[in-house]
This record gives sequence, C-alpha cells and structure tokens, in this order.
Amino acid sequence: MSAPTQHLSAEAKANLPQHVAVIMDGNGRWARERHLPRVEGHRRGAESAKLIIRTAGEVGITYLNLYAL
Repeated sequence: MSAPTQHLSAEAKANLPQHVAVIMDGNGRWARERHLPRVEGHRRGAESAKLIIRTAGEVGITYLNLYAL
C-alpha cells in the first residue's frame, strides 16, 4: 500500500469520488506576483500536475481530468 493511501481512514477511502476534474489556471499570475518569469509558473504547474496524477492513482481515483488554461 502506498503512503497517501495509508493516511486515509476507512471512511475516507469509502467516500473517495471515482471522477475528479481539476482546472489549472493562474500559473502565469502566480509567477508574476513573485517576480518570476512566466515559464517558471508553468514549470511549477507541471510539477503540481505530476503530483496530482500520481496521488490520484495511488488513492484509487478511477477517472481524472486535468484542464490547463
């Protein structure tokens, strides 16, 4: 069993949705507010997407949609 799943209670596991959709927006604004190049915001967004994909699979999310704007 993977680490994220180990932290979930039986009740939480039973209540996990089968389908999750994530709208990813604002990476460019995030970077600008921190005086970073826009591309850095997109790099960080890609890292977040990888983490979301990995974790969703580990906890048993069946369907995952990522929308990147």
